[in-house]
Amino acid sequence: MPAIGPMKINAVRAERGQAGIEASIVDVIQEAVIVTDLEGRVIFWNSFAETLYGWRRAEALGRDVLDLILPATSREKVSELMRGVLLGESWAGTLILQHRDGHEFAGQVSDARVRDDRTTFGIICFSVAAQPEARPPPVGGSVEPPSENSLSWQLVVLTLAMATLATALSLIRLLHPG
Repeated sequence: MPAIGPMKINAVRAERGQAGIEASIVDVIQEAVIVTDLEGRVIFWNSFAETLYGWRRAEALGRDVLDLILPATSREKVSELMRGVLLGESWAGTLILQHRDGHEFAGQVSDARVRDDRTTFGIICFSVAAQPEARPPPVGGSVEPPSENSLSWQLVVLTLAMATLATALSLIRLLHPG
């Protein structure tokens, strides 16, 4: 497959805008990426968030994120966590999340505030199901997934989170110039 040169990238950028390219990148990540404004309304919802939570992007945009991803019993606790994140605390841990169809599941979640040098715009949330569905082993043997505590796994997660955060920050800057 031939490499895409800078001229092709610039043509795509001109057609879609920088935000379009970055949103496309975030859409291929196998982790839900959700960005909210200061009031907790969804302003970005990637494709994996659609899969994980069952809400289409168009349905999620503008809605309160807590109503979309949490059972009622978790909303007060998470609302407190979000206030702390807006004050500069980052948060990561396991929460009980909820799919649109009502089934609950444990999820690994990390939240951080989104800001430029002076202004906080909202919160970015990364989430995945804590235990992916079991898959049958390949013919002739089994493959062990990397341990969540292994250094290689932590580096993969950190690299993915950093790349996604940088892309989301660029999106926010484009959506809120100045």
